[in-house]
Amino acid sequence: MAAAYDFSALAVLVADKNLNMRRLLRSILRELNIRMVTDAATPEQALELLVSKPFDVAFIEWAPDFDGNATVRQLRRDAKALSRYIPVIVTSAYTEVKNVVTSRDDGATQFLAKPFTAKMIYSHLQGVVEGHRPFVQSKVFVGPDRRRRKKPSPDGSERRGAKPKDAAPKPDSEKSESGKEPSEKK
Repeated sequence: MAAAYDFSALAVLVADKNLNMRRLLRSILRELNIRMVTDAATPEQALELLVSKPFDVAFIEWAPDFDGNATVRQLRRDAKALSRYIPVIVTSAYTEVKNVVTSRDDGATQFLAKPFTAKMIYSHLQGVVEGHRPFVQSKVFVGPDRRRRKKPSPDGSERRGAKPKDAAPKPDSEKSESGKEPSEKK
């Protein structure tokens, strides 16, 4: 696989409960010329590393017995975390829409379905490079902007600051106080 990007300077965290999965991901990253890879076997260990060390990207598993989403949520809300703003790719075999939405709403940058291939890993890394989204912070959400597509509104107008196309016409200055046209007066 010919890479268009040089990922060799990236520092990557791989958090997964399964040692073989961590080895597989490390091997794929090595094929992409990424040498600085740190493993975490628990969500707690992953959070500790992300808070205390600067990483460039993290692959964090979500499963019923490995709550990577909680790790992402805590990381995004920790203003002192050294890796707070990095892209986080949640990996999971549980690909139901509700799980993808939960990951996104907890602050994940992308969701990667297991089983994955080297090409998929490369594609997701390419996606975080090319698809940088601004970081959003509000009372209920901290993470990358969840809006992915820039879609125009159905009527073609901007939502903010624009007048709707179907707005009622302004009253004509030629109409009398009764609302009738001057030619209609008797």
